[in-house]
Amino acid sequence: MKRILFSFILVCFAAIPSFAQYCIPTYTAGSCGSSTNTGVADYIDGVVTTGGTVNINNTGTACCGLPNNYIYYSALGHTGVQNTVVGYTLYNTPYWSEYQYIWVDWNQDGDFLDPGEDVRNPTTATPSGGNVSGTFTIPLTATPGTTRMRVRNIYATVGGNPCNTYTFGECEDYNFTVVAAIPCSGIPTAGTANSTSPSVCPTATFTLNLVGSTLASGISYQWQYSAAGANTWFNLTNGIISNAQFTNATVAGATALSCTITGQVAATDYRCIVTCANSGSTSPSTTVAVASSSFFKLLLQFYIYFNLISGYN
Repeated sequence: MKRILFSFILVCFAAIPSFAQYCIPTYTAGSCGSSTNTGVADYIDGVVTTGGTVNINNTGTACCGLPNNYIYYSALGHTGVQNTVVGYTLYNTPYWSEYQYIWVDWNQDGDFLDPGEDVRNPTTATPSGGNVSGTFTIPLTATPGTTRMRVRNIYATVGGNPCNTYTFGECEDYNFTVVAAIPCSGIPTAGTANSTSPSVCPTATFTLNLVGSTLASGISYQWQYSAAGANTWFNLTNGIISNAQFTNATVAGATALSCTITGQVAATDYRCIVTCANSGSTSPSTTVAVASSSFFKLLLQFYIYFNLISGYN
């Protein structure tokens, strides 16, 4: 009877799936290092991703203040389809130049050591108070499901490791959900176009994105713009553009799920054309309007208001 019970226990334990525990990186200088001004110095001050159906926007975080200078943001993450591009911006501490790394556990084996998992391995440091942007592609071989992304600040260290102990820095973990790239078919769903800002100044940066669009391989995107209410559409292109709507505007992601623009000077409507290569069918998203609120308009409003007030005195 004892042997039967023992065998039963072994079978039960064998049926429980085992998940590898991610290493907890450490730094010997606590509180993210030291600074005569604040007591903290070598921290990550923000992580932003674009191009996914869910993106990370976690800025102004300063030092986490936790043991080992490590924090896992379990409620934050990026969701993207295999073979799509992820854009990122990492913000650095204002005190020191730091090497800023990114790893993603593509095969969900509990580490960041497999080929291709070091998606950002810098050879130069991000300046103090600066930021660095770039992209990486979710591999077609990435295992679908939720895995882990790791971001590390390491002071004065080239070739950083996701687990090793260093003196100064900070580490942040995020969820990363990989969606399987099923081939598209028929008429794709373009979804709803959104903007991070409903009204912008000429120097402001804003991002357009789609919600509820078809997630599949063979899908392509083309963002378009029109003067507000004109319903006359033109394709956005990456790089610098100037016309009635833009003055030396910078566009990035014109053919991606998310598009970032700096330099809109007039009220503009935007939409995205989604195409399925397998069927040749296209579909337009809803239209999102972005108003223009220039400094001169605000100055004129202030001037009128000031004169009205003065007239009562």
